[in-house]
Amino acid sequence: MTTTPTTHPAMPEFVTGAHKLLIGGEWVEPASGKRIDVVNPATGGTLGSIAQGDSSDIDRAVKAARRAFEGEWSRRTPHQRRKLLLKVHDIVLDHFDELALIETLDMGAPLARTKGLAEWTSQVLQFFASQCDAAGAAAPQNSLPGNFLTLKHQAPVGVVGGIIPWNGPLIGLWWIFGPALATGCTAVLKPAEDASLSVLRVAELLTEAGVPDGVVNVVTGYGAEAGQALA
Repeated sequence: MTTTPTTHPAMPEFVTGAHKLLIGGEWVEPASGKRIDVVNPATGGTLGSIAQGDSSDIDRAVKAARRAFEGEWSRRTPHQRRKLLLKVHDIVLDHFDELALIETLDMGAPLARTKGLAEWTSQVLQFFASQCDAAGAAAPQNSLPGNFLTLKHQAPVGVVGGIIPWNGPLIGLWWIFGPALATGCTAVLKPAEDASLSVLRVAELLTEAGVPDGVVNVVTGYGAEAGQALA
């Protein structure tokens, strides 16, 4: 009887780094200089570290997001945003095996499960891209006498703050970044301190896809510090 040895994918170089905060298009150290160890839940071993952001870092990120919103980003046409989201789709899917492995190492879901999220991610990004052109809708006629046509105009409103849990950040991040990119808003995202790596790698890919500086910002840290400040 012969057996085939089990092969394991190589550790992505990204995992073992000392990761910074993404604020205004730049990767910066936290104001406190503090860091949080990234622990592999399957082994208890330390993989790398993330920045321990706090209220001062959140303040910097929100201001950066506001500047980006008040710049050219919120004036982009729905068609321009749709093209960008489709480019994001292609880049993220091209790197999905890496993202799935990062997610597994960081938060513990089986690799078969995280790899299986590729089709879901493809669908959700295409959905948000399709919503860029849904800029208005006719509402039902109200009960007032006479003939009325009511239109609902959808426009970007500003900075969105998002906090996501540990049990699926590769899914949860799109509930923040997807609508923001589709509508012309900007976002500050605080992932769970237990599972931030896939979010940080996606943020790199968003920059690579051409998302303007400050449109998406990521501040890692504890809920009682960075999360509370963002809330």
